[in-house]
Amino acid sequence: LDSVVVSIKNLLNSRLNAIVNLTLVGDHVKNQSIRSYIDHLEDSSVAIERLDLPDGITGNGASIGWCQDLALNSSEEFIFFIEDDYVLHKKALYRMLTGHSELSTQLGRKDFGIHPTDYPDRYSNSERTAAIYLAAKMHWREISKTTGTFLIPSSSFSDNFELCHNFRYYGIRPDCGEDQTINKAWSLIGCFSPMPGLANHLQYGHTLSYSIDQFTCSPLHS
Repeated sequence: LDSVVVSIKNLLNSRLNAIVNLTLVGDHVKNQSIRSYIDHLEDSSVAIERLDLPDGITGNGASIGWCQDLALNSSEEFIFFIEDDYVLHKKALYRMLTGHSELSTQLGRKDFGIHPTDYPDRYSNSERTAAIYLAAKMHWREISKTTGTFLIPSSSFSDNFELCHNFRYYGIRPDCGEDQTINKAWSLIGCFSPMPGLANHLQYGHTLSYSIDQFTCSPLHS
């Protein structure tokens, strides 16, 4: 959450004049554990909503499904879903949005997603090929697989809601992992990840991005 707040503040100070609405969905998290982070945004223009999963509902899949339900009727241009084991580069949100704009110009369409992590296995698998798109600040790799963390236009999310939303059964039903749900959406509309990465995925050692020196997330608390 620390890195998300830093990246939001960086976006608000950029040339994009972005409007940010932040919704925090907690899996029975104590309010005081996130209060200090939210305080850093309360003097900004960010609209903040704090929600918790109902009693008896818990787990990653349930959290993702809850977030997707909330996002379905969003009036915003973009939606960014982020899980709690990701750390963002301080310019991640700004560069994802500007990168999406640059890619849209090259592709001639806007209906695609962005996943912020540059996983090491995208370099080590000799059988994997990918299109690389050049942009002003970084390159963008076309990918076919993501986790539940991604940026997507609201219209594209609505159009592919059923595929994405089945991910709410992650960890509950064996037929509802990434390959059976959100990755099917990417096979239809496409998804891209930045080179170098704009986020670090802390789940395992092999999910840590290359170019780790790029992760200059300034701490909110010393």
